[in-house]
Amino acid sequence: MSESDKIIIQRKPVYKTAYGRRISTESWVNYGHALLLIAGADGVVSKPELDWLTNWSNNLELPKSVVKRIMDFDIENGDLRVILGRITDVIDLDWERVLLYDAVRMARADRDYAIEEHAAVIGAAKLLRVPMDMAMAIDGLVAIEESIITTRLALFDAQSENASEGKIPTSTAGNPIIRIKPVTQQLYGLEAFTYKALLAYVKIIVYIVSADGKVSKRHEDWILNDFARFIGLPQEIRDICEELIASGDFADIDLSKELVKLQGPGTAPRTLRTLIYDATKAARADSKLSPAVKDRIAVVAKRVGVPQSITSVIDCLIESEKSVERLRQTLFKSETD
Repeated sequence: MSESDKIIIQRKPVYKTAYGRRISTESWVNYGHALLLIAGADGVVSKPELDWLTNWSNNLELPKSVVKRIMDFDIENGDLRVILGRITDVIDLDWERVLLYDAVRMARADRDYAIEEHAAVIGAAKLLRVPMDMAMAIDGLVAIEESIITTRLALFDAQSENASEGKIPTSTAGNPIIRIKPVTQQLYGLEAFTYKALLAYVKIIVYIVSADGKVSKRHEDWILNDFARFIGLPQEIRDICEELIASGDFADIDLSKELVKLQGPGTAPRTLRTLIYDATKAARADSKLSPAVKDRIAVVAKRVGVPQSITSVIDCLIESEKSVERLRQTLFKSETD
């Protein structure tokens, strides 16, 4: 094995809990090849499946050279048993279960989870010595995740007759367009904000979670870290919000002015629902919602035209997401943990 084959790929912290800390180049390449073999068990790797694999590679920040080696794989001449046997150096991860999870997600990306693909997942589980009940549970987890995503998109797209309407807001002088991350686009049905609208969006979240006169450490971490990474928040906006939280001057946030900025030209109606969704998630980062925070969510929702019935559904959706996350952590927890 050459020195280049021994390169250790470091990934950003958000993915360390899912994939462990360090995996060699060769193992990543073979991991990708295994995904291609399973998704291609029906005779073809479709464009949506390839798009999923590309997004997966981008999210993990795999080097272009590694991605090219994965994509250049000839599935017609691949042997899954051999490929899986080459993944040998993953020591801090129950990677066998995670690979099955990724394989099912990729195979279902084109909305056509073929019998052959399902059979390939089961075959891989046997080769990896993953108990069959665990393999079926992972398969079911992905189906549950898809139903939650479908519900989320239905909520966020419900006010728009045209699914593409308002995805790209109108740029003006001094108010540039900020495109959000592709994975966020898929979950929200949005592609971009204007700078002023995005800053207002985050300030309104701070306004809501500070209803008790403070922003807890968990609230702050969710806004400045989890949300910032998820949406691709520009550093300048993050710094402004960090300074606002540190100052404690929450009373200076003028809700009416921020709503005007948020609801500017080109802002999609669905943005107002994602606002309530993100504000509720931020608030729930610190255990249960306090009465004051609930009241502020209700006030903001009313101001932006989101009915109470929808805010209740959003609250239930977030609870479902948390339950699924607990299930995911249980399924991928090593027996020796």
